[in-house]
Amino acid sequence: MPPAHDTLGAFFGATGPDFDSISQTFATTPGAFYDLSFFYQVVEPGSPPNNGFRVLFNNIVIFENLNAISGFGTFTFNNLLATGGVTTVEFQGRNVSNFDYLDDVSVTASLTPRLTPTPRPNPTPPPRP
Repeated sequence: MPPAHDTLGAFFGATGPDFDSISQTFATTPGAFYDLSFFYQVVEPGSPPNNGFRVLFNNIVIFENLNAISGFGTFTFNNLLATGGVTTVEFQGRNVSNFDYLDDVSVTASLTPRLTPTPRPNPTPPPRP
């Protein structure tokens, strides 16, 4: 297994207004929740910055980072709803001066609490004197 944040990730370096993109479609259970995590790094030597990065889950933008200065981190998004038997995760990026970097992408089933409370039996009232 390769080490974290190595050269097997994706580099986004589009220099115009359009974004590079990479995506993957995978089987999901409709109505189930999933967690997404990834490592993301911006290498931006310019000022003002001229870059952008987006993450889409089922064609819905769940993260957008525009005109960011250099930095990195691991990002996690919990309880993302799968609406069908397949789901697509897409990453979009552009960076005029250098690159944005993506690695260590993981999608797992969420460990979500029940959305509705568990019914409790009604206690029997004490007898009336």
